[in-house]
Amino acid sequence: MGVQHAKLSVRTNAIDARVVAHELGWWGAPAGMVVGTKGNHPLSLATNATSRLTILGDGRIGMGTANPGAKLEINDGDLLFKAATATPENAGAILFRSAGGGQKGRIWSNPSAGAGLFLSSGDNIPDITVDSNGNVGIGTATPENSEGWNRVLDLTGVRHAKLSLRTNYIDARVMAHEDGYWGASMGMVVGTKGRHSLNLATNAATRLTIAENGYVGIGRTSPSATLDVVGSIRSTMWNVSQVFNSVSGIVGLVNSFNTGGGLLVIFASGSGYTRVPGQIGMDIMIDGVRKGIARCFTNELYNHKAFVANAIVVTGIAAGQHTLRLVPIPDTIMDQNDYFSVTVLEMPWNL
Repeated sequence: MGVQHAKLSVRTNAIDARVVAHELGWWGAPAGMVVGTKGNHPLSLATNATSRLTILGDGRIGMGTANPGAKLEINDGDLLFKAATATPENAGAILFRSAGGGQKGRIWSNPSAGAGLFLSSGDNIPDITVDSNGNVGIGTATPENSEGWNRVLDLTGVRHAKLSLRTNYIDARVMAHEDGYWGASMGMVVGTKGRHSLNLATNAATRLTIAENGYVGIGRTSPSATLDVVGSIRSTMWNVSQVFNSVSGIVGLVNSFNTGGGLLVIFASGSGYTRVPGQIGMDIMIDGVRKGIARCFTNELYNHKAFVANAIVVTGIAAGQHTLRLVPIPDTIMDQNDYFSVTVLEMPWNL
């Protein structure tokens, strides 16, 4: 026993090991007990004739290893953070701080009931969350999974969020933006920032390509038009209706047809005669409104003449059933010796 300090030395010619009690502190330690070596030799703690913990001469600590490669290395074991009885759900945290004491980052467990892990940078608000089901939230402490997906990655921002997939040359993005972005209206935007194409694929094969100039290819990765399709196109608004097919005519031929609301191209042909020279022909009426005419000029009286076939483009016809009627223009006579055909081609666009 010493008045202010005492030392137990265990030495060889090379090693100076000590157990020290010092009221003023020693070797940088505060007042208390100090166990260690004076020279550059490790300190080891052992049980059952086996070293369990080693402190190297440079301060590195190894548990389960005599040669730790980091400030703390745990070999073949676990590091456990366990909550105290007074706070049974709060298992503590790992803190990262600067030399001045400022917080650089924090990893901690869910302090309330249920499993979960939080990670933040610089504050105590979670930036990344892993919930009890393995769902990951970035920007949210509660990854949204009300629909019951097996796994969820929930990337959340206040007004916008971006998922980047990048190389040295390609900047690909999946974005949500409440104000719109890249000329798109508010909503979801998927695409590339630079002059690179966007492709959609199934079965390890590209099916749709949007080129850097905005051209779209279906079945073609180098589209040469605004829409370049290899293969057939099907649409509920791409229809062909044979309204009349060589029908023998009398005044007021009428029939119905259906449309999906697209652009209509009507092909109409027929014939008739007149008692006075001049124009003869027929009006093509849809729902009582004249949409076009097929006609010809003749100075041959009582002689049946074919009207010049005409292709009529019609827009603004709503989806549903409509009535088409052929009405002779003045001085035109139609009878059972005249034959009429009308075909309606509907295309899946409008002007």
